[in-house]
Amino acid sequence: MKVQPELYPSDLETIAANAFALPQGIIGFGEHRRAELLYLPEHLPFLWMKLQGPTGPVNFVVIEPGGIIPNYELEIFDNDAENLQLSDPAEAMVLNIVTLKQHSPLDATVNLIGPILVNRRTRIGRQLVIANYSKYSARHVLIQKETAVAISA
Repeated sequence: MKVQPELYPSDLETIAANAFALPQGIIGFGEHRRAELLYLPEHLPFLWMKLQGPTGPVNFVVIEPGGIIPNYELEIFDNDAENLQLSDPAEAMVLNIVTLKQHSPLDATVNLIGPILVNRRTRIGRQLVIANYSKYSARHVLIQKETAVAISA
């Protein structure tokens, strides 16, 4: 991924977006109930999630964990599946929020216990705590140290 310190969230507004609703918002941003998923091809697998709310937009870096987080098998409670109207696991898009450290991007972590699930059919999403949360961390290290050494070499 190219690092572009001059990149501002407003630069992403011209990129095609996928919108969805978050009726309860996400933790800490309950009033931000509309979201757009934005991407820059050179930033993949990282995506931008732009939340719209009364105080203006808020941007998060997110990933779809499939193929990135080995052995990540989330289980959700039946009532969460019902609330999202998920009848098939393939209908669910899973987004995990990434925390980047400004001066140490290789120390990025990802929240595996509180993903945002979006029903691809209805375009309604919800942040939830997974049923098997005890197997994972809210601060899962994204790049293992041995991988980081190989990258910097």
